[in-house]
Parts: sequence; structure tokens; C-alpha cells
Amino acid sequence: MNRGFTLVELLVVVLIIGILSSIALPQYETAVEKSRASEAFINGRSILDAMNRSINERPNEPPTTRASLDIKLSGGEWNSAATQYQTKDFTYDLSAGDRLVVTRTFGNGQKYTLTFYNNLSSRPDDRVCTASGDKAENLCRSFEGSGYKRS
Repeated sequence: MNRGFTLVELLVVVLIIGILSSIALPQYETAVEKSRASEAFINGRSILDAMNRSINERPNEPPTTRASLDIKLSGGEWNSAATQYQTKDFTYDLSAGDRLVVTRTFGNGQKYTLTFYNNLSSRPDDRVCTASGDKAENLCRSFEGSGYKRS
């Protein structure tokens, strides 16, 4: 007697694996992107704290360049004007002086922006996530548990 699997049984197993992977892949991508966002949260908070220290030391000079920060960052480069710090995944822009804007752009043109407001702002310690695109919108929604408001 032949003890192997039939073609129908093998096709059913392949179909079940395909369905499970189609459910798991979007969740995996979201989890990976949330782990990348932790870089933005950590660096953003460090830069924001440095901006607030600069404001306390020199209240009449908004911290808009690298020279006004008392921290050292690694893993990226400053632009020639020293107002933006670029890593592999994020751009940190402090040129406004009253906030830090962190942007992540995906390959398909979607992006999300995290805005950290400092003590010069009328809304210090406020954190906002702005999205363009469905994937970015879902990520901003997932950041709400970390205290980010969507706009």
C-alpha cells in the first residue's frame, strides 16, 4: 500500500501556509517599522532635550543649528547648514527653532513626520505625528499609545 500524501492534501497545506503568511506579513512590516521608529523617538528626545537646555542657557537665541546643541550624535551626517541631521532612515530638522521635525519617507512616496515641540513653543512637550498614505497613517495610529497625537 502506498503511504504518501495526495496532491490535494499537499495543495491544501500550501494554501493554508499562503493564507497564514498573507496575514502575518503586514503585521511583520508594521513591527519592523515601529522598531525603526524607536530610533526617531530616542534621537528626537535627545535633540529636544539639548534644544531645551540651549533655550535655558540662551533664551534669546533659538536653537536652529548643530552649534547650539550640546550632544554628539552618531550614525548620520549634518547638512552643510548644520540645521538637518540625516540618518539612513530619518531626517531631523531643527531649523524652525521652536520644534524638531523628524521625517521618514518610504520607497513608495508615503511618509510620516514626528514633531517634537520645545520650550520656545506655545505647546511645549507636545508630540504630533502627521502621515501621508495608508501605511504611514497606520503607523501614526500605532504611536498614539506613546503619547503622539495625529494631525
